Amino acid sequence: RRVFVAAGLASLLLVGIGLYGEKTGGWLGRYPPELATILAAPYDNRDPRQGECLTTREDAEGCRYGDQEAPPVMALWGDSFAAVYAPVLGEAARGQGGSLLSLTMAACPPAFDWQPTRQSWRDACRRFQTFALERLSATPGIHTVILAANFHDYLHDEGGAALPTALRGATARLLTAGKRVVLTYPVPRLGTHVPNRLADAILAGEDPDRVRRPLAEFLNDHRGVFTLLASVPDAVSLIRLYPHEVLCPEGECRFYSEGQPWYYDDAHLSLTGAALVRPLFESVLGVKAQGALSPGEEAGEEIP
Repeated sequence: RRVFVAAGLASLLLVGIGLYGEKTGGWLGRYPPELATILAAPYDNRDPRQGECLTTREDAEGCRYGDQEAPPVMALWGDSFAAVYAPVLGEAARGQGGSLLSLTMAACPPAFDWQPTRQSWRDACRRFQTFALERLSATPGIHTVILAANFHDYLHDEGGAALPTALRGATARLLTAGKRVVLTYPVPRLGTHVPNRLADAILAGEDPDRVRRPLAEFLNDHRGVFTLLASVPDAVSLIRLYPHEVLCPEGECRFYSEGQPWYYDDAHLSLTGAALVRPLFESVLGVKAQGALSPGEEAGEEIP
């Protein structure tokens, strides 16, 4: 009996150690502060509501960011690449005296009836796309819809050839409903997990701010995405927004500044990275939002 009790206590201790390591991002306290901040990005430098609002549920109805006492005046529609903009766009909506309706489903693009071929929740995605289009079209208070997605990977899907038609269809329906549509172009990728690469640079005695990528490489890798988005016809109420204009100054795409990584993994902007793009959104939306978000700061509540 003593052996079993001892074994049970040892198991509980190991589980406790594992849970603590998971909660703290791998015992980050053992690292120097700058390194710990970088390695904590996947946990602390991302929207704390992402697990709640970026979903694959069939009954997903979206989340609201910004002024919780005001109706939505803007909407964000897309996948996880769109979800990173929800907190900053919520603050932009607050600057207009309203809120942001965030409609985001993992690996589900803002398109009319197009889903990745091997996606296990294709039916849920299809219903979500239909729901999003109907809700956005039927809500007159929402004057602007921001579209963003991982178009780069979707174009390499088996059914990628049909994506341009699906995207144009969704955009046309929104424009016909009287919405201003913002097409958000892709962000640069480093090709590896950004916080880990920055940490490796520090451990090697290098300046993490020198972890960069030539702008020309990014533009070449994403030629297909630029062609896809350019296939959407110009319209008076269609706006094209280019995050790389901010993220790639002077011909180099950057991934770090002032102790903070701009991405929380290999491809998704952190709160820091999204905050850098915020003025670009504000310029095309014609607003000046109040306040500023910092890593770990929460914004908004879910729509009842």
